[in-house]
Amino acid sequence: MATPQERKHYRDAIMKALYKTTEGNRFLGVTGAKLCDGLQIPE
Repeated sequence: MATPQERKHYRDAIMKALYKTTEGNRFLGVTGAKLCDGLQIPE
């Protein structure tokens, strides 16, 4: 199980990847699989 500090790091990485992938447009969809490719975050 991840520590609270690790979970915070994962959340930050996911949010940054979402923003970068959608180019700041909240109406563009992105799949979880597309994000998982580059992040290397354990399930």
